[in-house]
Amino acid sequence: MINIQKLAKVAAIEAIGKMELEQANKEKEQRATRIKNTKKILNNYRQWVKYSSISPIPSYVVKLIERVLETYKISCINSKRPNIIRRYNMMYYYFIAKEKKGYTKLADKYYVNHRTVFKDIEKAVEDMSIFFYGIDGIEVITE
Repeated sequence: MINIQKLAKVAAIEAIGKMELEQANKEKEQRATRIKNTKKILNNYRQWVKYSSISPIPSYVVKLIERVLETYKISCINSKRPNIIRRYNMMYYYFIAKEKKGYTKLADKYYVNHRTVFKDIEKAVEDMSIFFYGIDGIEVITE
């Protein structure tokens, strides 16, 4: 005869495991969406600056982005770690500066491989998502 208590316990454990996996996948998707949206914000920065003189909405967005950029810059400078400061600078020249610098120009400027440029920019975008989205921008690490 099947022990109903054991069966219920196994079913509950399986259900909890499935729910935890679904929650982890949902959080992963949300984090990816926040990072993607941060990249869109940064990619469109120059356009918003261009149109901020004719419309109040882009002006508001530009001010918000500039505030976040300043906060991120201070955070990077305060780290006193050259690779973190370089990360900010690469992100700045790639997304924000009036004249965009591509991966090759940034690699030459900082004497690194173009893959390092890509990784630094991607990491800066991840870091920036924390500043744009607050605590929700931080990946929760569970053990």
